[in-house]
Order: sequence, then structure tokens, then C-alpha cells
Amino acid sequence: DIGSVFEYQTTFGVGNPDPRTVALLLRPSTVGFVVETPQGNTVRCGGGTQMTSIRELLTTLPPKAKTSITVVVDAICPDVFDHPGLYGVRPRVDTRKVTGIPSFAGEAVGPPSLVRVRVGKGDDRGSPHLDPLTPSP
Repeated sequence: DIGSVFEYQTTFGVGNPDPRTVALLLRPSTVGFVVETPQGNTVRCGGGTQMTSIRELLTTLPPKAKTSITVVVDAICPDVFDHPGLYGVRPRVDTRKVTGIPSFAGEAVGPPSLVRVRVGKGDDRGSPHLDPLTPSP
């Protein structure tokens, strides 16, 4: 439950369930969200940025290890949390466009969390209703 999306930082964990060590580029540019809006729309934002990795930027996760990253949601998903209401938010890591040092290249999507925005940042007035077109006589 947040007053405004401007104040919403979140930390989510990334784990390696594999019995082998995994290296991945875990940076704000590879992190995103799948958001279900109160209006019923699904929005994918952030992540999937074209990048070239170097060894120093990769996060290495041994078997069964976890790490986390903290991001500002509005920086990754601008113009998504414009209206008050209940949002379903799923974190995702998308490294499919990362080139350079061999590392995990795929998308991982986490379980959903519910986020209630009390004050949106957009215009909260209803949309105008348009009548269907009628042919002129």
C-alpha cells in the first residue's frame, strides 16, 4: 500500500535453483515488471535493454544462492501507475538482448504481488463516452 508511485522502491530476490553456477547481468536495465492495471490492461515495462556485458558487471550465483536488487518502480515503468487502484505486479529479469561474455540469456518472471496506489499521478477524471457513428441523412 503506497501513497504515490513516486515513493515506491522495491527489492526483489533472484535465486539459482540449478545445481550449476549461473552468471547473469543483473542491473536496473535488465529488470522490468509485468503489471496488471486496475483497468484490466497488462503492461510489460523495463528490462530487455540491448547491452554488452563485461565480466565485472556480471552477477555470479552459485548453486542454490540468492541475491537481490532494489529499483525505483516509476523509473522503470513511467506512466503505468497513473491512476489510483489495485495493481498486480510481477518482477522480471530479461537478459535476452545481452551480448558479450557468455551468461544467462533469457527471461525470468516472478510471482505477482498486489500494490495499492492511493494517489495516481495522472488525470483521474473519467474518459469521455463517445456515441457510435451515425450516417448523415
